[in-house]
Amino acid sequence: MVSGGEKSKNGGPCLAGKRLAGLLVGLVMATAGCTYTPIPKSSDQPASLSTSSAVMASAPPTKDQITSSSTARVTPLADGDDALFARLKLIDEAKHRLDVSAFIIRQDHAGFLFVDRILKAAKRGVKVRLLVDDLFNRSTAGRLMVMDHHPNIEVRIFNPLSRFSTTSMGFVLEFDRVSRRKHSRVILADQQRAIIGGRNIGDEYFRDDDRSEFIDFDVLLEGRQIAGLAKIFEEYWKDIWSVPVGKYENIDFGAQFDRLEPLIARRTVEAQTEKYPDLLREDLSLLPRQLPNFSVQTNLVADRPLKLRNDRSEGPFLVVAHHLQSIAKARNEITFITPYLIPQNYGLDALTQAAKRGVNVTIVTNSLASTNHAAVHGGYAPFREKLLQAGVKIYELHPKATGLPGEERIRSTLHSKLTVIDRRETIVTTMNFDPVSVKNNAETSLVIRDRAFSEWVLRRANPIALGQVYEVVQSETGQLEWILPGKVDAKTRTAEPGASGARRFTASIVQLLGLGGLF
Repeated sequence: MVSGGEKSKNGGPCLAGKRLAGLLVGLVMATAGCTYTPIPKSSDQPASLSTSSAVMASAPPTKDQITSSSTARVTPLADGDDALFARLKLIDEAKHRLDVSAFIIRQDHAGFLFVDRILKAAKRGVKVRLLVDDLFNRSTAGRLMVMDHHPNIEVRIFNPLSRFSTTSMGFVLEFDRVSRRKHSRVILADQQRAIIGGRNIGDEYFRDDDRSEFIDFDVLLEGRQIAGLAKIFEEYWKDIWSVPVGKYENIDFGAQFDRLEPLIARRTVEAQTEKYPDLLREDLSLLPRQLPNFSVQTNLVADRPLKLRNDRSEGPFLVVAHHLQSIAKARNEITFITPYLIPQNYGLDALTQAAKRGVNVTIVTNSLASTNHAAVHGGYAPFREKLLQAGVKIYELHPKATGLPGEERIRSTLHSKLTVIDRRETIVTTMNFDPVSVKNNAETSLVIRDRAFSEWVLRRANPIALGQVYEVVQSETGQLEWILPGKVDAKTRTAEPGASGARRFTASIVQLLGLGGLF
């Protein structure tokens, strides 16, 4: 028998204990290594998943949380080509500074065209600041970080994931932090013009992907409201979760930059010849005169970085609170266009109460066949009956909405985030009406007050007016039915039209287990 400080010939319990302790220490160190990011750990906060009551109790944004109303000029960008060309033109015409806040930048044709224009701007002396959220840019971020080597380009990664583990492992080990994202996106040129809205940078957002086309919307903005966007950009740029590339050690950006330049040049030529041949013959300087332009009144509402570090039940929920306030003030009609709809109690109450007081409430969202997130549809589906019973009209996007010849295999997906109130106020936002946007993400809304602009949106950016939807109705027996508006002889469908078995299975599992609050 071995006493306390002694050890047996083969090591005995003492050695075994040391080995176990060593294993635990190694495991802790390995886990710590897997989660390392150059962010102060004190910024992490515990998070609660209970937000419905907190959002419902949220006060509308105060005067210091929403910019003053000011006159601006806006150009709507509903067409994919126009939206891409407007971005490239904005970059090409920048003279002094470009501030870019991005959620996704793909490594595809549109992504390389975008990066190529930024690099050319920097070479002609424009100071570029590029702030990129890290969640969906792990594969792209490396190349974007390399661009920081150029003396006129500064890159920061917002809320980075560890470079020593996979994204999924990051969620497992650091869910409270990793799940909080900067979802807003904006391009600011010389603090005079900006593009704001729902689009990310990728072929599908400009309707040039071979598999899917996103129906999306944003605006080109000129006017005093640019100062508000610049202030918000500055807040996020200086936030402790915005990590300068210089914080990442042992990376030879110089050598990688020398290899990156020819790659960008080669892929840009491919993009111009294979995907965007109009760029070779289109005079981008003519673009603003080819599109409608409106003189409007605007306000800006934006979530602050603090929201991402507060407990999920604390907010402040500035963007969604403003949205709910606008819905509550509606007198005649609301057209609510959102790609991902899980209204929770706060949204359900706001929309049904509006309908009950006589407001014509119309929702446009994705069908199960058109959505790119079947799980989210599973969270939305249980709310349909309640909304319909309250008198809300529901339309879901047809998966072949664009209906272009030769593109029958391409799936259409709604990605626009628009709310039109009483045909005189339009909210262009980055916010999806689901728990992820409301409780996890930081969002931005541009409020545009002008009847002509709102009427244009309802005619030209509304899938209902464009004949791209099913109307969802309830039969006398309470069964959901999908019909094609305006087509009397069209077949009535009694199940999710066009949805594959895999999509139905995913959505039904989420619905069965009541997991909609997670999305």
